[in-house]
Amino acid sequence: MNLIELPLKSLIQAPWNYKTNDPQLREKLKANILKNEQIENIIVRELSGGAYEIVNGNHRYDVMKELGYKTVVCINLGSISTQQAMRIAIETNETTFQTDEFKLMEAIKDITAEFDAELIAQSTKFSKEEIENYQSMFDFDWAEVAGPAPINNDHSQSFEQVGEPQQHAHTCKKCGYQW
Repeated sequence: MNLIELPLKSLIQAPWNYKTNDPQLREKLKANILKNEQIENIIVRELSGGAYEIVNGNHRYDVMKELGYKTVVCINLGSISTQQAMRIAIETNETTFQTDEFKLMEAIKDITAEFDAELIAQSTKFSKEEIENYQSMFDFDWAEVAGPAPINNDHSQSFEQVGEPQQHAHTCKKCGYQW
């Protein structure tokens, strides 16, 4: 396995790729690549005759081709079987972690101090309205739901998880509010 730069024309898409197409998400991916260039590698395997089959990165390939890229950076798995390539595709695509909504809310609040919500929405899965909702969560009057306001209204460091981790239940140590 090694990192190589390949001509885009030497790549072919895997006929077994199981990821669906979503035109709206594709446009967001395109905006992301226009803004940041290629920051995620495409994973390939060697085929006979000098071609490379895409194991992971078919949507990035489509967008980069549309944008006129001539070469792309790839991780070359070498000459592996179709079954090995499928296993790696599933492992790399399906080992994603759950989002901590509170930390995401904090991160969005931080980046919207510098970047407009519309700009962020163009290249992420979130709509402008969703980003604005995340921003406004810090402006929410927690006292309305939780009773009298604590002396320090800074909830940013005061949450602890309760219940089973997969339930994503949280409670504020300062005021007792749970979600």
